[in-house]
Amino acid sequence: MERDDLNHIILANFKRSQESARTLEESFKVIDTKEASKFKQIRYELYNLEKEL
Repeated sequence: MERDDLNHIILANFKRSQESARTLEESFKVIDTKEASKFKQIRYELYNLEKEL
């Protein structure tokens, strides 16, 4: 897929990062809930950073 400009590339990578953090959060819920909450915080911080951009 082609991207129109740098902003589209950055946005696509934010989405990938958010999805990755969510996957890790859900996986760690069965391993270590404390670590899962860290990935949740990371995911929400990514949402906030995306909004700021």
